[in-house]
Amino acid sequence: MTMPAILFTALGAVLLVPYIFLRSKKRLLPGLFFKVSISVLFLLTAAAGILASGGQANLPLSAALFIGLVFGLLGDVFLDQKDMYPQHKDTYTFAGFLSFIAGHSFFLTGMLVTYAPGWRSLLPGAAAALAAGAGCLLIAKPLKMKYGRFKVISVFYGSFLTFLVGAMFACYAAGRARQALLMGIGGAAFLLSDLVLSQTFFCKGKDRPVDYALNYILYYGAQFTIALSLSMLG
Repeated sequence: MTMPAILFTALGAVLLVPYIFLRSKKRLLPGLFFKVSISVLFLLTAAAGILASGGQANLPLSAALFIGLVFGLLGDVFLDQKDMYPQHKDTYTFAGFLSFIAGHSFFLTGMLVTYAPGWRSLLPGAAAALAAGAGCLLIAKPLKMKYGRFKVISVFYGSFLTFLVGAMFACYAAGRARQALLMGIGGAAFLLSDLVLSQTFFCKGKDRPVDYALNYILYYGAQFTIALSLSMLG
């Protein structure tokens, strides 16, 4: 990993502390400033890794992962807008979902094209994705989750993200590349983050400061892990 990438990641970790504090206090506008700043830092982390390769990195994969991270930044902004403009809450929430789905699609496409795991190695991830989709529906009533208009997209997103994690580890098994391993770890952190986020979105009483803190630690851990993986493509 390059020193600039490490420094950008460290700065992101520092800024995460005031962001979590502001978010827990519902101070939305200053919180958005910190959130966008942290998201820009994971883009800079990714860019530092690409530039350090001196042109030796896999450019199609680098581009796919970087574009995926850009969609992550857009998703960040959209999801904060839903609280700043509650009259358009549903629109911004759908926009956030779609941004992250688009970003994950770039991650998935770039990795599958680069590491070309056999289709049989993707079957466990596909089975897990189907189980995750069913699980989203089965746990709703016991946990008193109310998806409302977001039921279909929530189930799809949970299934898709689960498949993504399985595919990332299948890519690692195919190529034994440290970059693919970091992508798998990042995807797993994403999945855990969204499990926490689904509670804050769809369950009453699950939007405590500790819930926000855990969600953002996992979420930004995922984004920076994926960004740092670009330092290993040279």
